[in-house]
Amino acid sequence: MLPPSGSKVEQTKALGTLKSYAFITERQARGHEQQTQMQEQEKAYDVHPLVHLAMRSWLKVHSQWTPWVEKTVNRLIDIVPFGGYGARRIWIAYLPYAMHVVDLPEVGEENARMFLLERIAWCEKSLGRYRAAGGTFRQLLEH
Repeated sequence: MLPPSGSKVEQTKALGTLKSYAFITERQARGHEQQTQMQEQEKAYDVHPLVHLAMRSWLKVHSQWTPWVEKTVNRLIDIVPFGGYGARRIWIAYLPYAMHVVDLPEVGEENARMFLLERIAWCEKSLGRYRAAGGTFRQLLEH
């Protein structure tokens, strides 16, 4: 979910620093098929829960929480498609984050919330989660 900015060298150095302090760990593929998929796409990282907590607190203390929530929503709108199977292995990793962020009260722009909700609903439908998709579509209609 990092923004696609900066050079590859800068990104590699930043990720290396975070890994050296154990703030992030590289996600390991479990099977041969998953390893091949991981090599084809970008690497995935897990962030330590204490880092999540510290960042959230820091952002709130410095009045940066709401702007970053909005940036995150916009980035997820760029990443999460309207379902489909073509790039499923990529967007499925972001779906839980989209589902969490869309419910945050700090999402100020209602249009952005609706765009993300619609994408979530179509993704749920693509995954065969019809009851969840129906609930998400109902949320859209209520707004």
